[in-house]
Amino acid sequence: MPRQPTTQQARRRRIAALAVLAAIVAAVAVVLLAGGGKQTPKQLVPGGGDAAGTYDPLAYDDREQELERRAAAGFSDVVYEKSPGGVVATARRTARWRPLVERAARANGIDPNTLEAIVFLESAGRPDVVAGGDLQGAVGLTQILASTATALLGLHVDLARSRTLTNRIAATTNPKKLHRLERARRRADQRFDPALSIAAAGRYLKQAKAKFGREDLAVATYHMGMGNLESVLTRYRSQGGEQHPSYTRLYFDSTPLHRPRAYELLSSLGDDSSTYLWRVRAAQQIMRLSRDDPKQLARLAGLDDTGGAGARRLYPAGPPQTNTKTQKPPSWAPALGLRLTEQAKADYAPDPGTAAVLAYIGAGTRRISGQAPLIVTSAHGIRIELARRYRSGKQALAFQYMLDRLQAWDLIAWGRGGNTLAIVVGPEAAKVFPPASRLARDAERPPAS
Repeated sequence: MPRQPTTQQARRRRIAALAVLAAIVAAVAVVLLAGGGKQTPKQLVPGGGDAAGTYDPLAYDDREQELERRAAAGFSDVVYEKSPGGVVATARRTARWRPLVERAARANGIDPNTLEAIVFLESAGRPDVVAGGDLQGAVGLTQILASTATALLGLHVDLARSRTLTNRIAATTNPKKLHRLERARRRADQRFDPALSIAAAGRYLKQAKAKFGREDLAVATYHMGMGNLESVLTRYRSQGGEQHPSYTRLYFDSTPLHRPRAYELLSSLGDDSSTYLWRVRAAQQIMRLSRDDPKQLARLAGLDDTGGAGARRLYPAGPPQTNTKTQKPPSWAPALGLRLTEQAKADYAPDPGTAAVLAYIGAGTRRISGQAPLIVTSAHGIRIELARRYRSGKQALAFQYMLDRLQAWDLIAWGRGGNTLAIVVGPEAAKVFPPASRLARDAERPPAS
């Protein structure tokens, strides 16, 4: 009968086994290093799309839902800031039309929450809104152009009669007369009829969805138009892009250095057309909060009044304690196209994520524009300030791309002052980016072969 090992013998055997395992691991490591397992460091190219031998921490990948969530949050500032009377009042007005929204959504096979968010974003729930005071332009709950209403959506619009009635409405104070005039205007210009306006928006989304095969692309066209989106997609595909991309892929996979022709057209559309889908998603989130957690919505709206967009979005629980320990100004700044003023050097104390964002902005702006420097007037804690002085329009556009992409990732909030531009860096930046010193080192590398 075999004898059981003593406790001491068992311990010795375990130690011996661990030693053998460690030797095997070490041998495998040596083989990997000698046989090509060692990864060659890549060159940092912001906006480069992870081309061979390079990398970009903000390049598109397949995390569609995460990127859409980040973009919706990143571009929510304008939705909060420009909602007439605030988002709480706008959500309340918009909610009135929910039965009409659901009816139109069912009739056209679209998501009612998306259609409701369009009402929120387009008119803030006000059926009599006339964009720019021009009745030929966008009118009503879903802000439909007169030409689109008659040519595409089957609405009746008598512009001359609508103008006459609108002028009489503006001059009337008698409630009964006002009511009669408004009813007459709804007959003359059906864009003013809430039910018909919402139904027409539903029909538009149905047509756009049938054309492009996706609801997200249909929503994007509501602001930029079907023709513009078709042109962007044509350029994207001609530069090796996927044949049937989501809007998330189209947006994040088009940059000044990666599918630049698609990016150039998308970014030139103006009036925030390229970010319309993200603002619709932000409005959806606001409407969800208005129903499920109105206290939280009111709290977030209050933050906008007291702390600005950066506080509400990036630090809803309050900004962190500012780093006050002054650091040695970075030796890498000049190589990345950054020039610190004497005051910025004397007070240089950024948090790690802030330093990484500064390095990324410098490297990207220099790479895309081929020009330097950007002038840094302050880098302290979570805040960066840069002078609004640029070598050329090309450098200014490159810098704008960097701001937009960082905002789309929900990593920064920013705003323009008189002579400077201020950036607040969010807590996620330190997780998304390597340290600033590594970014600077990698920006100077030749591309890995």
